[in-house]
Amino acid sequence: MTEEEKSARARRYGSADREVVASEPEGIVLPAMFRELGEKIYQMDLRPDDVWVITYPKVGTTWTQEMVWQVAHGFDPEGGKAKLGQRFPFLVTSR
Repeated sequence: MTEEEKSARARRYGSADREVVASEPEGIVLPAMFRELGEKIYQMDLRPDDVWVITYPKVGTTWTQEMVWQVAHGFDPEGGKAKLGQRFPFLVTSR
């Protein structure tokens, strides 16, 4: 990697040393750990009743997930006490 590439990477990702991978064909940049998770994501079973929450960063994603989960489960305050990450899968990507 050239010094110019390192500098550009550091500006974009906060560090030139942070290992990242780019997906194909879109070139979406993800942390290197997604290399291992990619196959699991591609093999994930999708159901006709799945609900996807797709948002920009910092626009109330967590609040939206909580509201969607509550509506889908008929307002379940007891079930809602479980951590959101256990009730609502969360995939993050950046470009």
